[in-house]
This record gives sequence, structure tokens and C-alpha cells, in this order.
Amino acid sequence: AWWALAWRGIELAEALLRVATTVNFAVFLVSGKYRTVVDRIARTRLVYSDLQARRTVTFEFLNRQLVWEGFTEFVLFFWPLVTHPKFKRYLSVVLRRLLPTNARRAAVRHNDGRCVACGSSSP
Repeated sequence: AWWALAWRGIELAEALLRVATTVNFAVFLVSGKYRTVVDRIARTRLVYSDLQARRTVTFEFLNRQLVWEGFTEFVLFFWPLVTHPKFKRYLSVVLRRLLPTNARRAAVRHNDGRCVACGSSSP
């Protein structure tokens, strides 16, 4: 039963850590000193090495990151719908109506019977 005692100790430690994290977050919102519980225990803070330095921040990277994250979530959400057979059938019907007949024939023939990779006309 030593493992049961160890398990209870781990559960207690997890609960205490959750409470400490919540309290630390509330204190951080008020004072802004220590971001995490570990920072508070070690008494480490993020400070600028040069107090007189200009603090201009460009948001290009952040904007790019947010756009990419939004696109990724969009794709992950809609991917099961795209792989659904009914949606594939509907998409092919819509694309068939949008493409002119000549373009469809050219797409089927693969550039007048020539190899798509090398362009040769021999089989």
C-alpha cells in the first residue's frame, strides 16, 4: 500500500500547485513582478539589462504567428468535412460547373497526351 500513499501525496502536491498557481497569477496581475510560481520561489524577474534602451516592439512576427495559428485551426476544423465523401462529390460537381468544357478535356488529356513530368509524347 506504499504506492497508494505515494499516489495520495502526488494528488495533494498537484492540488497545492494548482492553488499556488492561481494565487500567484492573481498577485501577478496586481503587482506584475513574478510570472510563475517558480519565479516567485527563486525570486527571479525579467528586467531590461539596459534601463535607458528604447523599447520599440515590432508586431510583424506576432501577426504572422497569429495568422498561421488561425489558418491551422481552420484547416483542422474543416479537414474532416473535406474528406467526407458527400462533400467531395459536391465539390467536384461545383468545380465541374465552373470549369469550361475545353479546360476539363485538356485537364483529362494531360496536355495533349504528353507526359506531365518530362513533356515527351512517347509512352
